[in-house]
Amino acid sequence: EGGIGFSLEGRGVGSGGLIKPNYTVDAEGTVVVEITVDPKGNVIGAEQGKGTFAPSELVTEAIKAARKTKFNAINGTNPQQGTITYKFNLN
Repeated sequence: EGGIGFSLEGRGVGSGGLIKPNYTVDAEGTVVVEITVDPKGNVIGAEQGKGTFAPSELVTEAIKAARKTKFNAINGTNPQQGTITYKFNLN
């Protein structure tokens, strides 16, 4: 399996938790996804970030999972930048 962590100042994860990516290839790696989150907690942008060392198939699945993740809502109007880091490990 692996692990998932996130960095988004002042926010917690919404009720669905951090969405786990599909593990589509027999490979290991770390994928950093740079996210943009609207005030309602929706991920409105997700792309590969610096610090990614993984096959493209894992990057694709991590970005899909990041887009499905929901964070708690905040007061305000500006989108917020952060990251979600996925570590894929073979067992």
